[in-house]
Amino acid sequence: MRRIKQIIILVLSLMTITAVLPQAAFAQAVLGGWNLNEGSGQTINDISGNGNDGQLGSTVNPDVDDPTWTTGISTNALYFDGIDDRIIIDDSPTMRPQQLTIEAWARIDNNGILVSKPYGGAYDNSYVLYKHPTGKFYAYVSTTAGGITIEAPQAPTAGVFFHAAMTWDGEFLKLYLDGTPVATSPSIPATINYDASPVYMGIDRDFSNYIFPLQGIIDDVTMWDRALDASEIKIRYGPGEPHPPVHELTTILFIIVGLLALIIYITYRRQHLTI
Repeated sequence: MRRIKQIIILVLSLMTITAVLPQAAFAQAVLGGWNLNEGSGQTINDISGNGNDGQLGSTVNPDVDDPTWTTGISTNALYFDGIDDRIIIDDSPTMRPQQLTIEAWARIDNNGILVSKPYGGAYDNSYVLYKHPTGKFYAYVSTTAGGITIEAPQAPTAGVFFHAAMTWDGEFLKLYLDGTPVATSPSIPATINYDASPVYMGIDRDFSNYIFPLQGIIDDVTMWDRALDASEIKIRYGPGEPHPPVHELTTILFIIVGLLALIIYITYRRQHLTI
């Protein structure tokens, strides 16, 4: 009986560690997580717990600047009309990281912005991930060493869902498409420039003008407080659909450990009864 209790205590300890550690890592690493699964309403919820919820359109009420709820690569997503649709996320300390990863699933039918944070009021951005009207796909950060731009050798195919990610580690800016690294900047140690501008999805802002509106779909956006490496980006890309966030994986691991505990208990009982 004592051995059974020891086994149960060990398994419960493993279950607790499995549940707590990934949650803590998720809370520390993810600055904003927007899976866009709401399917209706004027708000996209930040599942990171940092409170960086986004507002559809230019007001809290439905207006002509709202993107439209639609079906994405996995469950719900938002369609942007290429004219004026936008999501606005208020500025906060967690939206100003000095190392970052921004990733998103998207379908670009024409061109436009996936994620942007304007800087300085003029034509500049703290960070931006977008397909330019020239047809080229870029990542950019504004730093104390100047603007740093990198370009994918080939833009994503129009009308097809893809996974895009940009990372900045304080020295290198990197761009990934569908889990594959496609561009890296030279070594430029610097810090990112920030002001109180909000973060946008689907559009950018230059002074009082909105520019580069996206025509297409955005689904499942995540911002991290560090530069994920190539292997992590590959895992996030997965088999061609949004990867479960870390807190969902915790639930899966918890179930697996629970089943393992049950198997151990049944095996022990059978051995004990046989003896």
